[in-house]
Parts: sequence; C-alpha cells; structure tokens
Amino acid sequence: MKHQILSAIAAIVLFASCSKTASDTTMSSDVIVPSSSVPSSIVSGFTADNSKASELEWRKGTDDKFKVHFNADDKRVESKLDDNGRTTASRVVSDKAVPKAVLDAFAANFPGETVYEWKHRSDGTWRAHFNRSGVKWEATFSASGTLLKAEKSA
Repeated sequence: MKHQILSAIAAIVLFASCSKTASDTTMSSDVIVPSSSVPSSIVSGFTADNSKASELEWRKGTDDKFKVHFNADDKRVESKLDDNGRTTASRVVSDKAVPKAVLDAFAANFPGETVYEWKHRSDGTWRAHFNRSGVKWEATFSASGTLLKAEKSA
C-alpha cells in the first residue's frame, strides 16, 4: 500500500510539473497597426537607422510602445523602438528574409494574428508560429504564398 501511495504522489508531481500554463507559452499581445498610425518621428527615426529594411510590419504593444518586424541583411528582425524610433532591443525572428508574398498570404489567411517566429524549411516552405486565443498554431506556406497547412502545434 505504501508503494502505491508513493507511486500515485510521484505521478501527480510528474504530471503537474509537465503541464503548461498560459504563462509557459510564447504569447504575443502586440497588435499589427498600419504605418499611418505610427507617429512620423518614430517612422523617420527608424528609417534613418535602417535604410536597408524592407517589408515593414508595424506593431504596438500593450505598453503603447512600437515594434517593427522587417527584412534586412537576409533576415527577419524584430526591433523594439523608443519614442524617437531608435532601436532599444532587437532580435532575429527568422534566419532568412520572409518573402512579401508569404507575409501577405499570412495576413490574408489569419487577419489580426501576429507571428512570433518564422522558419524557412529545407523544402523551401515557410512556417509561421503564432498564438490564437492562447493556443500555439503553425501555418505552412509555399515560397509563392500558398497556404499549404495550418494546425495547432503540440
């Protein structure tokens, strides 16, 4: 009986430690905004420092700070910006620049959703990782922007 109780307790602890909560998942609370709603001082400050940036996607966080995702130097980058458009933090969200056709296809198929990571796969397809109502999703696109598959990720 003692072994059964210890086994049950161990199983409960194991399952509890493996369960995911909303705080365990990557959650993006950014909202994609049109460039026309970004103050001109932020846009001009950013473009002055990032003349090679293309395929800009402006975002606004819950803290009312702006971020921008863009292609530069054959990468997809996210930059957090100050009130003058200067980068305060930056990270690579894909090791390849995401084609405009793929970005447009994602926006058309998943309006209002925000990608937190892009992956360029060895078969030439692109996979978008995003959250929808607290659930992680993946959508796979061809290089020309055709949606091939969308599914909840494990």
